[in-house]
Amino acid sequence: MSGTTRIGALRHRVTLEREQLAPDEAGSFTRGFVTVAEAWAEIRQKASRDLSEGQRRLRRDLFEVTLRARPGLTHTDRVRWQDETLKVTGCRAGDLEGRFLVLLCERDTAQ
Repeated sequence: MSGTTRIGALRHRVTLEREQLAPDEAGSFTRGFVTVAEAWAEIRQKASRDLSEGQRRLRRDLFEVTLRARPGLTHTDRVRWQDETLKVTGCRAGDLEGRFLVLLCERDTAQ
């Protein structure tokens, strides 16, 4: 992210969710997500591209989600924003003072 993040740029309410595996009756696991926090964030779309996976055509949108720094976020987490689900693929510091965190996210949609 270029420039300095300003607190006023954090305008979007997001929900941070963590993957949770629960054992099922068949001896396997059921995958679900639980809310770990709600936060204000700046969301910027960085790129889009069309992909093919087998017979499916997908559009992958890449986003940067900037929020106040918080420990413990991982690549298995996700961000819920309005009706969108953004998969976290990485993170980095948003400023030199460690006040902000930038989550690198992607969203796949079928075409």
